[in-house]
Amino acid sequence: MDGRVPWGEWLPVLAHWTIFFAALWAIGFGFASLLSPLWLANERLNFPLAQLPLQMVRGFEGRSFFASRLVRLGVILGAIPTTIMALCSFFREVRRFWDLAPYLTEKPFNSLRPLMIFPLVEGVGFGYLVPQEVLLSVWLFYFILKLIAFIGIGVLGWEVPTVMSIGDSFPFPHSQSVGGYLTMAVLLFWIGLKRKVWQTQSLSSILLFAGSIAAIAWMVVSGMEPSVALLYWLVLTLFVVTYARVRAEVGMPYSWVYPYGAPRDFLHYAFGITGLLRMGGVRSLVLLSGLFWVARHFHLNLNGAYAADAIKIVSETNLSHGATTLLSFAAMVIGLWAAFVSHLFAYYGRGANFLEGAPGTADYRTYVAAQDYRLLSNLLNKPTPPDKWRIGFTIYGAVVTFALAHLRRLMPTFPLHPLGFPLAYAYSHHCPYWFPTFFVWAVKGLILRYGGMRLHRQLVPLFLGLALGHFLMTGVIWGGILYPMLRHKLLFPLRIVFE
Repeated sequence: MDGRVPWGEWLPVLAHWTIFFAALWAIGFGFASLLSPLWLANERLNFPLAQLPLQMVRGFEGRSFFASRLVRLGVILGAIPTTIMALCSFFREVRRFWDLAPYLTEKPFNSLRPLMIFPLVEGVGFGYLVPQEVLLSVWLFYFILKLIAFIGIGVLGWEVPTVMSIGDSFPFPHSQSVGGYLTMAVLLFWIGLKRKVWQTQSLSSILLFAGSIAAIAWMVVSGMEPSVALLYWLVLTLFVVTYARVRAEVGMPYSWVYPYGAPRDFLHYAFGITGLLRMGGVRSLVLLSGLFWVARHFHLNLNGAYAADAIKIVSETNLSHGATTLLSFAAMVIGLWAAFVSHLFAYYGRGANFLEGAPGTADYRTYVAAQDYRLLSNLLNKPTPPDKWRIGFTIYGAVVTFALAHLRRLMPTFPLHPLGFPLAYAYSHHCPYWFPTFFVWAVKGLILRYGGMRLHRQLVPLFLGLALGHFLMTGVIWGGILYPMLRHKLLFPLRIVFE
């Protein structure tokens, strides 16, 4: 091989994939922009993550955003943790979390593992804008999860039979989060149907319909049975609805606020490998593994989240909704083809097996794909029936979420929020945001108790500056400038594990 990319072979394949990515964009953007105007007009949601760009453009209380001393103080404070980690990385590897597992080795406390503390600066900054009842719900439900594991496994010694070697373990937080996600989506969609949102949002309705038809047709043409393709599309689409709602109402400043990989795993344990084989055969299961990245990673969900923020920004500025939609689509196409080109040049020029310092094992993306095919091979060698434990905890998650939503409707001041339940369990036992959620809940509670809403509003620039300072130092100064300059000039590696 001379390192040149055989574009004649690749262009038809890339064009084929571009259709699928365009369909995913249309589903995410269409569904979120269909429901977001309703959330703005009728429920007056805050869209917390959209507040930073809005405040930067229009200022705060009549003054320029960056003219505020609180903003500048927040930027400095937000940059300090990464600065300290960068300096420490000259001497040793630095991890941005504390792992408590080494201290939880004896029974019954080992049932609490994994348990980690992530002091996430961005979580504190943007978390200040998250409603108190959501903050309380996230860390409280995560505490309940650990309490159930401690009593059930650590004290009583329960042993839950393993049916499928996928996902998590007792009490199956991923499955509980799936139940919550699907229930919230159905409730939100039902409200939208009652308000007849499709009549006022024609462009969004067209995008959603066209994207759904294209995505299902693409999967069927690729060899997936229509029934399996329809089920996969349905679960993925419902996840987009809840994820967009999380962005609009809660604004959790993390990407992994959904049970990653669960839309595909849900089909595995709800129908069993035996049932899916009857429905679609081996070929459909292979295609499900080939499209697992749609469920595991956040391309589809983030399209919905960005659309929700875009609707908020359009409503607060003079931007055109149609122009914003076209700009979003153009950005998706440009970014997609930039990824195609950069990856192919790297693979043919360097070799996938030698990227990222992993000779013989390939880069991380290749490793993840191969890992899922190995899982499929094991499942096909020993097909499993539906997993009653995971199905049961999915139903439990759905019931709890529905009950919380009903209580919030009857009592608007009820202290727990239905979105807090699936968020607490979305990252399974490892939940990285329980600690910053608890911390900002406590700090914000003290501010509201002793300073009231007046002091709370006055401190908004400080916390937005905190988040901005973290991203400037971590993503721009260290990640974009200093680290690339230093990594090849030193005799030792510099490594900060942000995770």
